Amino acid sequence: MQVLWNMLLHWLERPCVIIPCCMFTISVLSGLSTLTVSPFFPGIVFLVSKRYKRDEVALRLALVCCGSFFSSAF
Repeated sequence: MQVLWNMLLHWLERPCVIIPCCMFTISVLSGLSTLTVSPFFPGIVFLVSKRYKRDEVALRLALVCCGSFFSSAF
């Protein structure tokens, strides 16, 4: 993949324009991804607090937090 990208940059002859455009595109996509994932945790807290009894909520939210941690670790 790297060889293909280097050949493309050589063919376009303007890597000083292409590379910043790619960096900008990746940053915009990353920001949009953050905006779509950010309401997930408050929504889970709301749903868990409505569904389970008060003494079960802490355990369920702990499982959600641990699951989130482990999913981002691997």
